Amino acid sequence: MPFYRDAKQIYTVMQALFEHLSGQEPYPVDVLVSTRLSVRLSLSDPDAQITIHAKKRPVKIIYGRENDRVDLSIEMMADQLHLILLDKYSIKKGFVNGELKVHGPALDPGALAVISERFRPDLAALSEVHPHLEEATLCPDPPAAPWSASDPTSVGSRRSLPT
Repeated sequence: MPFYRDAKQIYTVMQALFEHLSGQEPYPVDVLVSTRLSVRLSLSDPDAQITIHAKKRPVKIIYGRENDRVDLSIEMMADQLHLILLDKYSIKKGFVNGELKVHGPALDPGALAVISERFRPDLAALSEVHPHLEEATLCPDPPAAPWSASDPTSVGSRRSLPT
């Protein structure tokens, strides 16, 4: 039997949670502002939707169906969200098992070129110690433009991660 009776109960609990968190300094939800993302949680059993618009302050949270485009959509059962909040469910395992489905733009590995460049001397030293390692394996991806949110008005600019 599901923990939540209906969407109304989910929204009441989540609204209370976000109100509780808003009293903390710093407000944990404000961390999302640095990502400049809109995130939608699509829950099932019972069906519910929570959208967090964190492109700017103040963060806007919408309880219920909404047709606005989002950068990231996460699908899961309501009971899984409940267990995540209780720290009794492995998010990593949920992604690996396909229980949690994520849709949104994939990050170009070349956007991490700044980090890769920092490790270039270490990779060269590793290659000298272990000559059997192929250079191509240790070579970072070519630099790409830094990541930025896609234009929501652009048709076909959205990509989904494979499920």
